[in-house]
Amino acid sequence: MSTTRRTRAKEANRTLSVSSAHDGGPRVFVQCADLSGLERFILSSAVLDVTRHHLQAHGGAHEEGALCWAGTVAGSAAVVTTAVLFTAAGNKGGIHVTSAQSGLLYAHCHSRGLTIFAQVHSHPARAFHSPTDEKLPHSAEVGFLSVVIPYFGHCAFDGFGSWAVFEQTAYEQWHEWDAAKKRQRLQILDTIISVP
Repeated sequence: MSTTRRTRAKEANRTLSVSSAHDGGPRVFVQCADLSGLERFILSSAVLDVTRHHLQAHGGAHEEGALCWAGTVAGSAAVVTTAVLFTAAGNKGGIHVTSAQSGLLYAHCHSRGLTIFAQVHSHPARAFHSPTDEKLPHSAEVGFLSVVIPYFGHCAFDGFGSWAVFEQTAYEQWHEWDAAKKRQRLQILDTIISVP
């Protein structure tokens, strides 16, 4: 990362808040750039809850919301453990992630050993990939996902049926998953279980 980009990322750190409660603890994740062999994306229910809340909160202001999913690779599975929220990227006409925010995304994930698996944003109505959505993804890796969630997040989060999920086949080239592929490759990991 260039000195200018690092400086901008440090300056912008005040606008993108992430948890720092465990900054001194050991990290268990190993960064992995090759996403092409991933067969499943395991989504923690906590990350899905945060995703829903973030998108709905932006929707309450009639704005699209944006975030990225990150985590670690276990065999042929991407284990999504972390939501990196863009708190000021939405507006009434779409999403604009600044270069400073992108720099912070990479810096936070790198410092924690996290791999970025997907970019996620909401639409006010149905989910689809606009020409803008296909440009300048947060990762150039084959296998990186772009997920569009409709109705500002006011939709089902368990079957993924109304979501539009696109897999990058080459830089800025995308293949949309059908319903069967979404069911097969997206799985939920319960992070809280209540036992009476």
